[in-house]
Amino acid sequence: MKKILVTLTIFCIIAVSIDAKMLGVGADFGLSNLNNDSFSATRGNKAISGFLTIKTPIIPLQFKAGVTYGNSPKDDTILTVPYKTYLNNLALFLSADIRYHIIMTPLTPYFGVGADINNLTYKVETTIGSVSVVTDTTYKSEIGVNGHIGLAIEPVKSFSIFVEGYYGQIFTNDLGAFNNKNISDFGGKIGIILYFF
Repeated sequence: MKKILVTLTIFCIIAVSIDAKMLGVGADFGLSNLNNDSFSATRGNKAISGFLTIKTPIIPLQFKAGVTYGNSPKDDTILTVPYKTYLNNLALFLSADIRYHIIMTPLTPYFGVGADINNLTYKVETTIGSVSVVTDTTYKSEIGVNGHIGLAIEPVKSFSIFVEGYYGQIFTNDLGAFNNKNISDFGGKIGIILYFF
């Protein structure tokens, strides 16, 4: 009898896991604001991400791991000389979301926390007449953390679209380059996830 119960339990877990569409791939696009005394919050940082997801079969928990690339050009002038700055970031991230599926609807609100490793680069391009001067600065890999909240719409179990807002901090070692303050990062994104099995 015990063997039958154990076998049925294992079978149910496997069945739920298969039905839950645990593994998926996704992508999102959004706008963020990198903000401290050196970089204005009005700097629109366009970011795109690709990631893998794993949903646990019983607990409403989803893990996400992937890479994000952000690029934010900005035009400015100093002493009537125009110049352009580019702040780029390539980040590897991992996050965990608690999900709550609203019964009898395709809506799934969620909230979560994440961590990332950021590779920041800063380029200044100045053009005077026909002469162009470019200065590149690459910073050490920086650790960051963030919290986020979102809403997913899952019309079927193999497909999901979501909107998400987030706020994070990048803890930089190069404080002198960023006016002795860490960088805050906040914004929103929209994305899609395709679940396979």
